[in-house]
Amino acid sequence: MSFLSHLTLDTPLALYSIPIAFFIGLAPHVHKIALLERSGVRVDNRSPRSATTTAEKKGLPTPLLRKVDRLASAHQNAHENFPVFVAAILGGLVAGMEARELNVFAGSYLALRVVYNFAYANQTTQAIAGVRSLAFWSATLWAMYVLLSAGNLMAKKGL
Repeated sequence: MSFLSHLTLDTPLALYSIPIAFFIGLAPHVHKIALLERSGVRVDNRSPRSATTTAEKKGLPTPLLRKVDRLASAHQNAHENFPVFVAAILGGLVAGMEARELNVFAGSYLALRVVYNFAYANQTTQAIAGVRSLAFWSATLWAMYVLLSAGNLMAKKGL
Protein backbone atom coordinates (compact mmCIF):
# COMPACT_ATOMS: atom_id res chain seq x y z
CA MET A 1 0.00 0.00 0.00
CA SER A 2 1.22 3.46 -0.82
CA PHE A 3 1.55 6.33 1.60
CA LEU A 4 -1.18 8.24 -0.23
CA SER A 5 -3.73 5.46 0.17
CA HIS A 6 -3.89 6.26 3.89
CA LEU A 7 -4.72 9.93 3.41
CA THR A 8 -8.23 11.17 4.11
CA LEU A 9 -9.75 14.53 4.97
CA ASP A 10 -9.35 13.49 8.59
CA THR A 11 -5.56 13.10 8.27
CA PRO A 12 -3.92 16.16 9.89
CA LEU A 13 -2.34 17.80 6.84
CA ALA A 14 -3.12 21.51 7.25
CA LEU A 15 0.36 22.39 8.51
CA TYR A 16 1.80 21.24 5.18
CA SER A 17 -0.26 23.88 3.42
CA ILE A 18 1.88 26.70 4.84
CA PRO A 19 4.97 26.09 2.65
CA ILE A 20 2.68 25.38 -0.30
CA ALA A 21 1.00 28.77 0.22
CA PHE A 22 4.41 30.41 0.35
CA PHE A 23 5.40 28.95 -3.02
CA ILE A 24 2.03 29.77 -4.59
CA GLY A 25 2.69 33.36 -3.51
CA LEU A 26 6.17 33.24 -5.01
CA ALA A 27 4.92 31.98 -8.38
CA PRO A 28 3.94 35.43 -9.75
CA HIS A 29 7.44 36.73 -8.99
CA VAL A 30 9.06 33.82 -10.83
CA HIS A 31 6.67 34.37 -13.74
CA LYS A 32 7.53 38.10 -13.79
CA ILE A 33 11.27 37.41 -13.88
CA ALA A 34 10.80 34.85 -16.67
CA LEU A 35 8.75 37.32 -18.75
CA LEU A 36 11.36 40.02 -18.34
CA GLU A 37 14.26 37.71 -19.16
CA ARG A 38 12.46 36.43 -22.29
CA SER A 39 11.94 40.05 -23.32
CA GLY A 40 15.64 40.81 -23.12
CA VAL A 41 15.67 42.48 -19.72
CA ARG A 42 18.48 41.07 -17.64
CA VAL A 43 17.37 40.98 -14.02
CA ASP A 44 20.24 42.04 -11.77
CA ASN A 45 20.07 39.89 -8.66
CA ARG A 46 21.77 42.66 -6.67
CA SER A 47 18.70 44.85 -7.24
CA PRO A 48 15.91 42.64 -8.58
CA ARG A 49 13.13 45.06 -7.73
CA SER A 50 14.49 47.56 -10.22
CA ALA A 51 13.77 45.16 -13.10
CA THR A 52 10.47 46.85 -13.94
CA THR A 53 12.16 50.24 -14.15
CA THR A 54 14.80 48.72 -16.42
CA ALA A 55 12.05 47.25 -18.60
CA GLU A 56 10.36 50.64 -18.88
CA LYS A 57 13.65 52.26 -19.91
CA LYS A 58 14.13 49.57 -22.58
CA GLY A 59 10.77 50.53 -24.04
CA LEU A 60 9.00 47.20 -23.67
CA PRO A 61 5.41 47.16 -24.94
CA THR A 62 2.81 48.63 -22.58
CA PRO A 63 0.73 45.41 -22.33
CA LEU A 64 3.83 43.50 -21.21
CA LEU A 65 4.73 46.18 -18.67
CA ARG A 66 1.19 46.08 -17.29
CA LYS A 67 1.37 42.30 -16.90
CA VAL A 68 4.74 42.59 -15.15
CA ASP A 69 3.22 45.15 -12.80
CA ARG A 70 0.21 42.91 -12.09
CA LEU A 71 2.49 39.95 -11.36
CA ALA A 72 4.51 42.09 -8.94
CA SER A 73 1.26 43.16 -7.26
CA ALA A 74 0.03 39.57 -6.96
CA HIS A 75 3.34 38.62 -5.36
CA GLN A 76 3.14 41.53 -2.93
CA ASN A 77 -0.44 40.65 -2.03
CA ALA A 78 0.62 37.09 -1.23
CA HIS A 79 3.08 38.48 1.32
CA GLU A 80 0.36 40.68 2.82
CA ASN A 81 -2.14 37.82 3.06
CA PHE A 82 0.25 35.05 4.14
CA PRO A 83 0.36 35.97 7.87
CA VAL A 84 -3.43 35.78 8.13
CA PHE A 85 -3.40 32.31 6.59
CA VAL A 86 -0.57 31.09 8.82
CA ALA A 87 -2.31 32.49 11.91
CA ALA A 88 -5.53 30.70 10.93
CA ILE A 89 -3.79 27.35 10.44
CA LEU A 90 -1.69 27.59 13.60
CA GLY A 91 -4.58 28.99 15.62
CA GLY A 92 -6.80 26.14 14.45
CA LEU A 93 -4.17 23.55 15.34
CA VAL A 94 -3.48 25.02 18.78
CA ALA A 95 -7.21 25.28 19.52
CA GLY A 96 -7.71 21.65 18.52
CA MET A 97 -10.01 22.23 15.57
CA GLU A 98 -10.98 19.12 13.62
CA ALA A 99 -8.41 18.08 11.01
CA ARG A 100 -11.16 17.80 8.38
CA GLU A 101 -12.23 21.42 8.90
CA LEU A 102 -8.66 22.71 8.72
CA ASN A 103 -7.83 20.54 5.70
CA VAL A 104 -10.88 21.75 3.77
CA PHE A 105 -10.00 25.34 4.63
CA ALA A 106 -6.33 24.91 3.72
CA GLY A 107 -7.03 23.19 0.40
CA SER A 108 -9.67 25.73 -0.53
CA TYR A 109 -7.46 28.64 0.45
CA LEU A 110 -4.64 27.29 -1.74
CA ALA A 111 -7.00 26.82 -4.67
CA LEU A 112 -8.40 30.33 -4.24
CA ARG A 113 -4.87 31.77 -4.21
CA VAL A 114 -4.07 29.97 -7.47
CA VAL A 115 -7.25 31.43 -8.99
CA TYR A 116 -6.28 34.84 -7.59
CA ASN A 117 -2.80 34.68 -9.14
CA PHE A 118 -4.09 33.52 -12.52
CA ALA A 119 -6.85 36.14 -12.61
CA TYR A 120 -4.51 38.92 -11.50
CA ALA A 121 -1.86 38.04 -14.07
CA ASN A 122 -4.38 37.85 -16.91
CA GLN A 123 -6.98 40.45 -16.01
CA THR A 124 -7.84 42.67 -18.92
CA THR A 125 -11.55 43.10 -18.20
CA GLN A 126 -13.65 44.11 -15.22
CA ALA A 127 -15.10 40.59 -15.14
CA ILE A 128 -11.69 39.00 -14.63
CA ALA A 129 -10.84 41.65 -12.05
CA GLY A 130 -14.07 40.67 -10.31
CA VAL A 131 -12.99 37.02 -10.24
CA ARG A 132 -9.70 38.12 -8.70
CA SER A 133 -11.49 40.15 -6.02
CA LEU A 134 -13.91 37.31 -5.29
CA ALA A 135 -11.02 34.85 -4.86
CA PHE A 136 -9.19 37.31 -2.59
CA TRP A 137 -12.15 38.04 -0.34
CA SER A 138 -13.29 34.42 -0.19
CA ALA A 139 -9.84 33.27 0.94
CA THR A 140 -9.28 36.16 3.34
CA LEU A 141 -12.69 36.04 5.00
CA TRP A 142 -12.50 32.27 5.34
CA ALA A 143 -9.12 32.65 7.05
CA MET A 144 -10.64 35.21 9.42
CA TYR A 145 -13.54 32.83 10.12
CA VAL A 146 -11.12 29.99 10.98
CA LEU A 147 -9.11 32.31 13.20
CA LEU A 148 -12.22 33.49 15.05
CA SER A 149 -13.49 29.90 15.34
CA ALA A 150 -10.16 28.90 16.87
CA GLY A 151 -10.42 31.78 19.33
CA ASN A 152 -13.95 30.77 20.28
CA LEU A 153 -12.89 27.15 20.76
CA MET A 154 -10.00 28.21 22.96
CA ALA A 155 -12.30 30.44 25.00
CA LYS A 156 -14.71 27.51 25.52
CA LYS A 157 -11.78 25.43 26.76
CA GLY A 158 -10.70 28.23 29.10
CA LEU A 159 -7.37 28.69 27.35
